[in-house]
Amino acid sequence: MKNIFLMLLVLLCSCGSFGQTNLYATFEADIANADGPIYISRKDKVAKKLVKNTDGVFKDTLKVETGSYKLFDGKQNISISLNNTYDLKLKMDANNVNETIVFSGIGSEINNYLTQSSIAAKKVDYNELFASDEITLKMKLEELKQSDIARLDKYILDPQLNSGIKKGIEGKYVKMQEMIEKNKEKIAISKNERELKNAELNKMNGTVSPSFNYRNYKGTKTKLESFKGKYVFIDLWATWCGPCVREIPFLQKIEERYNDKNIVFVSISIDKQTDFKKWETMVKEKSLGGVQLIADNDWNSEFAKSFGVTSIPRFILIDPSGKVVKAVAERPSDPELQKLLDSLLN
Repeated sequence: MKNIFLMLLVLLCSCGSFGQTNLYATFEADIANADGPIYISRKDKVAKKLVKNTDGVFKDTLKVETGSYKLFDGKQNISISLNNTYDLKLKMDANNVNETIVFSGIGSEINNYLTQSSIAAKKVDYNELFASDEITLKMKLEELKQSDIARLDKYILDPQLNSGIKKGIEGKYVKMQEMIEKNKEKIAISKNERELKNAELNKMNGTVSPSFNYRNYKGTKTKLESFKGKYVFIDLWATWCGPCVREIPFLQKIEERYNDKNIVFVSISIDKQTDFKKWETMVKEKSLGGVQLIADNDWNSEFAKSFGVTSIPRFILIDPSGKVVKAVAERPSDPELQKLLDSLLN
């Protein structure tokens, strides 16, 4: 599904090249927390290396073929669309791209649209989507389509370009529906496999939980044993995980609801150690509550491996004696979690 969406984005990047007369595109980037050079590349070839000028911004001209390019700021790649009619300006924080990225100037319409579409696509949890029954799946796809069209109408004001992209969006969802019809049996099998895996993992319920001893946001270490005598609700997540970030507001509401109860909320990031600063920044900027930890070896951390974690977000509930209540607990966005916690804590 993501591949279909990305293919659409690449096609859209080719729009808007009519009547080019300029010989060069002008590009300017004001990027907080990016001190080194940035690179603009196409098809794995560097088209331009930009360094900060005396005003603290990256700025240069470059002759381009109309289409999709990658901008590397030293931390991540960002897709941008360029052609020689553009006078494009970018402003963002390299430590918090999704919340801060914005384009202005000539060429900003398509770039803001493509960027926000890409961010939205990363937030879709396709495992959860395809775990739905057929009626719910079709309803969710229709909601996604309407959200895509609303985003298009917000950013692309040119009627001709808007109409062309809208046809592409509608065509994408027609293909998705066709693919679902064609792969009904495979989707059902995949759903059954997940259910079997969860059933296997839930055999850990009632057993003593594996422990952890990870660095916390304050710079010291925290062990699972520190919370003995309390229920522990654990969220395994990462800053790059769209579905994980989508659960944060729901988790914050759950934390608030049970603030005075015998439970502690622990979030364990499986970000790579090289992304420590990114994790630290997100914890601060999103005012994440509970106990914030970062695992010592991302996916290969012993705690994650012990619980068979192969996808995130993943939620685990431990009882006051240190035994597993649920190795695969409900998400904060699932009303069943509140029912479970009410039964245990009230």
